[in-house]
Amino acid sequence: MTDPAVGKARPSAHSEPAHSEGVGAIPDMTALRRRIDALDARLIALLAERTRLIDRAAQIKLRDGLPALIESRVEEVAANVRGLAAQEGVDPDLADSLWRLMMTHFIDREARFLDARAATPQDRA
Repeated sequence: MTDPAVGKARPSAHSEPAHSEGVGAIPDMTALRRRIDALDARLIALLAERTRLIDRAAQIKLRDGLPALIESRVEEVAANVRGLAAQEGVDPDLADSLWRLMMTHFIDREARFLDARAATPQDRA
């Protein structure tokens, strides 16, 4: 199927992305579950990295007087994620829902940081 927006072949819903080599060669459920568990570990490591980046964003927002919630950025991220999901053959609605949940969590985390620091302005450095 061709994507009319870019004129390139779009992967079908059943094709494997290039970075999923060997998935068809997984011999049984035990091996498949090991692969899923390893992927989950990588996803958690990425989530931890994102958490550290968000913590840094909160520090910068404090310094620059920005609010935790910047609605235009939330919508920008959601649109980016929907597009990336579609490119990878992932349901854009699923990606959007997951990212909005994650963004809500991180915005709340930033807000708690900003609120705590606002109560002690001498800690700003």
